[in-house]
Amino acid sequence: MNIITGDLVKLTKQGNFDVVIQGCNIQCVQNKGLAKEMREAFPAVYEADFETYTGDKSKLGYYSKAQVNTSGKLVHIFNAYTQEFYGRMHKSFNYNYLEESIDAILYHLKVNDYDLKAIKFGLPLIGCGYGKADADKVKAILEKKFKGLNLTIVNRSRYE
Repeated sequence: MNIITGDLVKLTKQGNFDVVIQGCNIQCVQNKGLAKEMREAFPAVYEADFETYTGDKSKLGYYSKAQVNTSGKLVHIFNAYTQEFYGRMHKSFNYNYLEESIDAILYHLKVNDYDLKAIKFGLPLIGCGYGKADADKVKAILEKKFKGLNLTIVNRSRYE
């Protein structure tokens, strides 16, 4: 696991990753922080979110997925549903849903014949912005789930 300070959207546009995973709420709202930036840079990510039912609690611990072409390569961007609500007023980020979403995404990739060890994964510190998650707990989960895989956590220095 590699941790860098940078801009996940910019690095994705430059073709640095094959798979990007961001945390999302189940209300189909991506109006702040990284979710807003991803929505604006890659509209298909937001469209994939809207292919699901707004507020559907069965999405928690699962994902939606978009494929975007950037820098001449196909990138898979996953919305991991880790929280029910959005905004700083709600403490709805759930570490178990983070783990379940990652498990579901890795399973999806594996059963669709992707070589997990060959994939370059790019993730933020999911939930550590507006979701108010503890960065150390999130890092520990990501380290466990992506053990032996090529994971880069792109940290916006304000979460450290």
